[in-house]
Amino acid sequence: MEKKTKEPAPLSDILHTFFSQHLNKSDQWFGIKLWQHWPELATSDILKQTKPVSFQNGRLVLWVANSVELQELSFYIEELKDKINSYFDKQWVKDIHFTLNPDILKKREQVAKLLQKINY
Repeated sequence: MEKKTKEPAPLSDILHTFFSQHLNKSDQWFGIKLWQHWPELATSDILKQTKPVSFQNGRLVLWVANSVELQELSFYIEELKDKINSYFDKQWVKDIHFTLNPDILKKREQVAKLLQKINY
């Protein structure tokens, strides 16, 4: 009798399972979800010029296109924190900082493309 061999699962399935089980309540998970849902959260014209680039220990860093927008956003930090936390129904964001560094944005976009390839 021939023994049937089971084909290995696709890497995308393995990674999706891993992320779902191990990162579901972590900063990394929240950072990924925030990046994916940012277009829904960035409803104002000024927020459309921003991207979340880092999240760790309640500290969200947003990339901003220019210093004028950065200055304007500084007046809306509390409102933005409330909006994000209520969207995810959890008090994830405790503080928001801004950066103008385009290199940080490029790195974050590379990670987003990789996650998109694995269908996460």
